[in-house]
Amino acid sequence: MNSRNKISNSLYLGLFLILFSSVAQSAIQHYFTFINNDGVDTGQCSVNTVSGIDYRIKIDVDDTFLSVTTVSLERCSGVAFLAPEILPTSNWVLGMGTGQNGSNIIEGIIPNQAIGNPTQVSLIFASDDGSGGFSDIVSSNNNNAAPTWFTQIKQLIKNTSPIPALSGVGLVFLIILIATLPFILKNKGYLSSNIFSMILLVPLLGITIIALGATIIIDGNPSDWSSSFLLASDASGDQTGVNDTDILNTYAFKDGQSLYVRLDIRDTCNFRDPDSKICLG
Repeated sequence: MNSRNKISNSLYLGLFLILFSSVAQSAIQHYFTFINNDGVDTGQCSVNTVSGIDYRIKIDVDDTFLSVTTVSLERCSGVAFLAPEILPTSNWVLGMGTGQNGSNIIEGIIPNQAIGNPTQVSLIFASDDGSGGFSDIVSSNNNNAAPTWFTQIKQLIKNTSPIPALSGVGLVFLIILIATLPFILKNKGYLSSNIFSMILLVPLLGITIIALGATIIIDGNPSDWSSSFLLASDASGDQTGVNDTDILNTYAFKDGQSLYVRLDIRDTCNFRDPDSKICLG
């Protein structure tokens, strides 16, 4: 290859990288969960039209490369927010196209300890419009000018925190192993018929415990969210501002350890690479 061809190829490669980087640039969208944990709906901290805020959760989503990049918590002190505390992003997931009507979902957990261990909470949800205002806001009265809090947050007694889970194959293997062990022991004469019957109930008990314990898994799949956790469905396309951040559905519930939040959001990318899912425009 002569030097002229090498220069031409380098120029083409440079132009391609410039074009790709300009098209597939990272787009960070901001979503908020406002928390009121003392029942006082006025005063305290305010953000735009929302007042009575005790905690503000900000969820940063990279809409280009499909990930939750940062989750921060700010506590209100007087009428001002304190410095943000960074929460683990491992507790938050962006599910691509898994929500209602093919929408994306954001799901995650907020430890009760981080928000003052409240017995009950009230919530309002919003997204950033790129200039300090709200692109979309979801409240109990659907009034952006004077939003009111969601107060009927479902309370669960049992612990539904995400637990370490086996893969599907591993879980099936474990159940088969536990179920066949009593037969092996009985055939070898180690178990009487009565003890055999009692031990045979162990797999059923184990399956029941697994089913009760794994109510919500933070994996981007909303199939484990009960419809009773739905707080509101918001109109599609009602967002404003330069950031195209549209919230479609909001879900939440609380147990003894955590507050669980799910937002169904509209994908703001017009075209994605079918393999990498990177936004190309």
